[in-house]
Amino acid sequence: PSRAGNRATMRPALACTLLLTIASALRPPPRKRCINPSRTALQALPQQQVGLAAARIRFAAQWPLYATIPLCAGLFNALTNKLAVTMMFFPIRRRGLKLLGWQGVVPKAARRMGGDVSDLLTKDLLNVTEVLRRVDPETLSQRLCTPALVELGKRLVKDEVELAAPLVTPDLVKRVIQRCVARVQDDVDAFVD
Repeated sequence: PSRAGNRATMRPALACTLLLTIASALRPPPRKRCINPSRTALQALPQQQVGLAAARIRFAAQWPLYATIPLCAGLFNALTNKLAVTMMFFPIRRRGLKLLGWQGVVPKAARRMGGDVSDLLTKDLLNVTEVLRRVDPETLSQRLCTPALVELGKRLVKDEVELAAPLVTPDLVKRVIQRCVARVQDDVDAFVD
């Protein structure tokens, strides 16, 4: 957040303050009680209409002030809604200290939400066996045995073997990789058939 960002968040508050100042300047000066025409007008009305008539007279005298209420409320409502939505999605990575930090609600719960969505899709919405019946076996076999996927599998096996036993010789790693690739290809063919 830069100074420009801070200025942008301050603009709505300054605008609301300016509107209130203008409204208070437009309000007429208070009248003296002895020559207040509204008092005599209220005395001429029946008793049940006095409350409503008094409200109308007060509103007519101070309408600019009353007009600023929905404007300021709408302005602050829009500002807080924007802040809430921003805080839900940003920042993606946690910022701040251990206890005094913040991460967006959605990025923080992304793994759990992803797991919930995949469970919902596979258990309730999609029938996995029906989807697999619609897939062409030859196309699936060709796409699962592409050179790029084979290379990826080789790299993964090599990394896992080196992590598990750092003293393993390179020849042994190559043999393990070849056996893993051959077994996966056989399993893919058997699965597709």
